[in-house]
Amino acid sequence: MGVTGSQENKEKKPVALIVGGGYAGVQCAKSLDETDLFFVVLIDRKSYFLHNVATLRATVEENFSQKILIPYDRLLTN
Repeated sequence: MGVTGSQENKEKKPVALIVGGGYAGVQCAKSLDETDLFFVVLIDRKSYFLHNVATLRATVEENFSQKILIPYDRLLTN
């Protein structure tokens, strides 16, 4: 199970808990993280985001497979 959060909640910001790291969950987590108003925590059963649509391209383009798997710990910045 993958859990990632915006580093450490030192400023005691409200916690935004996102359950599910699919397309909508990732977009929601990134949008909230960019506002810097919340301590964002994303929970998913995997520790990475898999860009499913791009898997077809990865079968024919060399080294493209490295771009379709994004670890959740690199997703949030604040």
